[in-house]
Amino acid sequence: MTDMLCGVLYMEYDSPEEAERYARRFAACPHVAFWATKEGSAYVILAVPEEDRYWPEYVGEHPRETFGGVKADLVFADKVYYPDLEMRIPDEPGDISPCGSNCAGCPAYLGNFCRGCPATVHFKG
Repeated sequence: MTDMLCGVLYMEYDSPEEAERYARRFAACPHVAFWATKEGSAYVILAVPEEDRYWPEYVGEHPRETFGGVKADLVFADKVYYPDLEMRIPDEPGDISPCGSNCAGCPAYLGNFCRGCPATVHFKG
């Protein structure tokens, strides 16, 4: 398996309801190892292969367009002690990602900037 990065993401939302809505939307994302909310904020642990580092960096730089937040702060852990990070990949990949996004129509995917969601048949792994 490839080296995994642990991204620690703090995100602020317009309201507690928005924070919860996005937590539910991304609950099955293969990269989301943990998602908790407190009032209008979210605390997210991301498990991402080293070669896909661009993805959490993009989320941190564009919180509204990705995870629906108004502000984000992302850091990568130097070392994870427990547990070992891994992505949650379904047994059968789908056409649409667990969050409802469609890689096949995404400009980043079509422009070969993004490898696509690992939970879909579109993943360029």
